[in-house]
Amino acid sequence: MENYGKIKSIKGHIIEVEFLAAEKPAINDVLNLESNPEARLQVYKSSDTDGFYCIALSPLKNYFRGARVVNSGNSLTIPVGEKVLGRIMDIFGNPKDGLGPMPANRKSIFQSSPDYSAVTGQQEVLETGIKVIDFFAPMVKGGKVGLFGGSGVGKTLLLTEILHNIVN
Repeated sequence: MENYGKIKSIKGHIIEVEFLAAEKPAINDVLNLESNPEARLQVYKSSDTDGFYCIALSPLKNYFRGARVVNSGNSLTIPVGEKVLGRIMDIFGNPKDGLGPMPANRKSIFQSSPDYSAVTGQQEVLETGIKVIDFFAPMVKGGKVGLFGGSGVGKTLLLTEILHNIVN
């Protein structure tokens, strides 16, 4: 049995949907209009036990009060993999560059972050050529460094010297 609801109110891009069925949509589920499956909503918050606030992901002209919506039971997904690099797609993962269909391997845009140890690569010290910095405050390649100081203390001069030493 499909999980139906209906549009209760529309305020800008926020659309309130009411689900009277026992099975309610989850946060981030995509809802499709029954009359136009290309018109999609994304559930972002529950307003009460039967009501849900949704974000319109399609033009607002598609939505009207009383329209029936169907819960897809899935969140937004996009194609992933090497074949996606350099391609242009819309928010639903549909190709917009005329280079043919996107790869079938898709993942949800709502995933937990990877473990930090899986993301960090090998850390290598960047030799600046300035001994006091290399010894007391070494910089990591690809990392970030804050350089604080008032006006006229030599921040720009120091950065220029570091860049000069790294390039040569």
